[in-house]
Amino acid sequence: MANAYNYRNALVKTVPYYRFTSVKALLASGKAKKGDILYFDHPTADFHIGFFWGATSKQDKMWHQPGAGNRISRIYADAGFKYIYLFPSN
Repeated sequence: MANAYNYRNALVKTVPYYRFTSVKALLASGKAKKGDILYFDHPTADFHIGFFWGATSKQDKMWHQPGAGNRISRIYADAGFKYIYLFPSN
């Protein structure tokens, strides 16, 4: 387990953030910038974390480690999610 919720818990106390219920809403917001942290919240699991990697705020790209191996792919979490937290990098 990555214990990614520890990062989320620390960041929500000190860093401005946005919360979305879908990838579509995240991309439509225009708020994402390359390097921003994406945290996928799941009510029953230590969940998924990665970096927004789009060249523009509308590009569906994430740098993360789904399964075995690091990769850049579309924005997703294997087991679904309740919320996506976007923590701006600056």
